[in-house]
Amino acid sequence: MMDGGGLDKHQLAGLDNRERGFSRPVEFERVGEGYRALLRYETVRVTTEIHPF
Repeated sequence: MMDGGGLDKHQLAGLDNRERGFSRPVEFERVGEGYRALLRYETVRVTTEIHPF
């Protein structure tokens, strides 16, 4: 469970491969001494590498 911990909130909008519009929140997870971004859209999950604070 993530408490937000002062991390920015972002929204990503675009078109999927079938050219349907979407808008989804980008979540941030604290991982050790850094963080990573996570985007979920239908069955797709994209996670960035861990970035230091």
